[in-house]
Amino acid sequence: MKTKISKQKGSPWQLIYATSLPIMIFIIALVSCTKDQATTPTPETPNESITTANVSFSNFARQLFQSKCSSCHSVGSSASAKWTYTDLQSIRDHKARIQNAVLVAQTMPLGGTISDKEKELLAAWFERNMPEN
Repeated sequence: MKTKISKQKGSPWQLIYATSLPIMIFIIALVSCTKDQATTPTPETPNESITTANVSFSNFARQLFQSKCSSCHSVGSSASAKWTYTDLQSIRDHKARIQNAVLVAQTMPLGGTISDKEKELLAAWFERNMPEN
């Protein structure tokens, strides 16, 4: 009596490799790069010495805009068509739009938050005519 042995292409290790590789690639891609893990400047808690009377671009607003806005509103980014953050002048040029989105409608930052203290200081900075220093 003859035993019939089926011929399979490749070794068992090749089969394991062929099936597990796509799964591993999928898992690595899924967890390796998310927006939350992207390198963005983290805002420092507003210094207690910064008040509504002395808030400026250099002591508060620059860091706030870099940490909360620049990831989406920088040159070539997803929201750059609506407004592009580059410097103080770019904020001055879009003051009304920014005030409305952040302080009135509170729709920005999209997917992020601004503390009550940051909102208070930002509103004061706008009211003080956005001083640089």
